[in-house]
Amino acid sequence: MLRAIWKLTVTQILKMINNVWPKDDKVCLFCSKPDYSDNAKALYEYMVQEESNNAKLLWIVTNYDVYKVLKAKNINAVRYPSWSWFYYLFRAKYIITTHNQFADIIAVSQRYINLWHGMPLKTMGFLENISSVEHEEYRQAKRASNISTFYIATSKLMKLALIGCFYADPRKVLIVGQPRNDYLFKSNGANSIKKVLGIDTKQYQKTIIYLPTFRKGSVRQDGSLNEMLFSDGNQEQLKKYLYKNNYLLMTKLHPLEQTIINTKNNRNIVKIESELLAKELVTLNEILNVADMLVTDYSSAYFDYLLLDKPILFISDDENEYAETRGFILDCPEFWRPGPKVTNIDEFITEASKLLNDPSYYHSERRLINNLVNLYIDDKAAKRVYKAIFQ
Repeated sequence: MLRAIWKLTVTQILKMINNVWPKDDKVCLFCSKPDYSDNAKALYEYMVQEESNNAKLLWIVTNYDVYKVLKAKNINAVRYPSWSWFYYLFRAKYIITTHNQFADIIAVSQRYINLWHGMPLKTMGFLENISSVEHEEYRQAKRASNISTFYIATSKLMKLALIGCFYADPRKVLIVGQPRNDYLFKSNGANSIKKVLGIDTKQYQKTIIYLPTFRKGSVRQDGSLNEMLFSDGNQEQLKKYLYKNNYLLMTKLHPLEQTIINTKNNRNIVKIESELLAKELVTLNEILNVADMLVTDYSSAYFDYLLLDKPILFISDDENEYAETRGFILDCPEFWRPGPKVTNIDEFITEASKLLNDPSYYHSERRLINNLVNLYIDDKAAKRVYKAIFQ
């Protein structure tokens, strides 16, 4: 309790200082998790290349290794916490964030741009299954709702979902798309994978990427991760399938989960670890377009992947349990996931083969859902966000 009181006191003091500190209209701060990634990175790179207008653009970073890489590339960055962080946070007119960073101390004179880090499929914020208003998800959503200048959404449907999650003023939620999705159209995913992993994807017949959702502590009720592909009984069968067809399976897990799945890199299965991406300043959507198929369970990353009009395979061996514990924002999750749903390794192999060899398989379903969740199918989201903020 003493620690909580101390934290609250310090927060209130910082906010009071920030409210009286003069702001510079040219100073714009960026922050994300992980550092230098996601929507904030994509918007920053657009502003540097196209529309900076002599603005002072800076990154707030927590990882010292990323800080060193940014400085080596002449990217303005300050470490958190530090005296420089205090100064620039109090001086900045614009704060651009992906995870509600520093929401407790933002001044009324600052513009707090909430880019977030994906469109919601799972419940979050005010729509979480909470037992008390003291729940952190509730507090976080409340803070963001009070101080955000605006949020971004990809369609009318996603706008309504964000309004519910963040209890946001509908006028603050702008349908402009996500800047990170510009990478799907612009980046060379094969080159990025070669830079990060040293792998030439052209050596393979097909490339598959596996993106399971983050599970808040990484476990189900029975204490296990959703690891259908990599359980002891299934891993050898999966390896044989990939080897026989000369397929590459890349797995990318949440940083808190990447040590849980027990598999070692080999010719056909490789892990994409967050540290490797950070070292090369590469974000997930910069490599996503190299994949011929996405495999996931309930990660909303497939909303992004729909823009590529490529196959998606869903692992659904614990869907009912997941719906009861975490829950979905959208009713009828079967409808909203446009691809085959599999519950065992045999179904996985059968359905993966169909998707990779028949372009028409589930194509109409993908197009329908894409039209509902993505208004724009282009590489202009960062430009639209920039205009909304500064013009």
